[in-house]
Amino acid sequence: MLCYRVDQRDVPHPVSRDDIRAAFADGWRVDSIEPAVIDTTVHPSGARGWLAALTRLAADPSAASAPSAPPAQAAQANRNEGPT
Repeated sequence: MLCYRVDQRDVPHPVSRDDIRAAFADGWRVDSIEPAVIDTTVHPSGARGWLAALTRLAADPSAASAPSAPPAQAAQANRNEGPT
């Protein structure tokens, strides 16, 4: 994720490192947050920003490794299940 830093003036929605960590606290791993320069048309030398690397964590580890049926097979299985 690329975003503007709070110490950069005249940018929309600047954030801090803590803002990034808080926004991705649940269900994510923050791999890194590094300073970055963002090219813009209004900042000749670039705008100060953050480049964050994030990894989405599986909600249920067993669900992440279990193969799922292709949509057509799942739909057919649902049609075959009639009222009991």
